[in-house]
Amino acid sequence: INSQKEFDNWHFQKCKKLKSEFLKIYKFKITFGQSQKWINMTMKYLFALGEKRIKNIETNYEYFHIPIDNIVQNELAKIGIPKFKMAWSKLDSYEEYLDYQKKVRGLIKNQIPMDFEFKLFNKSKL
Repeated sequence: INSQKEFDNWHFQKCKKLKSEFLKIYKFKITFGQSQKWINMTMKYLFALGEKRIKNIETNYEYFHIPIDNIVQNELAKIGIPKFKMAWSKLDSYEEYLDYQKKVRGLIKNQIPMDFEFKLFNKSKL
């Protein structure tokens, strides 16, 4: 992966795959909101384990999406990014989800999104 656009496409494909596999195996429908949280938290945890444990995890870190949940949405709303009109777990439009990620990127232009999210999440716990 060599660009944000490539990563976004990879992410979309993984979210679709997770949704379809969950339906096929468990006969249970999950939303893009749920699949993004699962994938994004997995990426966050893998990164937190570090390069020594997960080889090359840092390679595409700058492109990782921030996990969207109530905590993150509440903090982002304070700085001008409105929350989804429905619960994040009910969101089933990848386009709407990706638009939210792009708004975050636009707001924090010179920061890596996950670095920003780490600070944002920890700030909410103070």
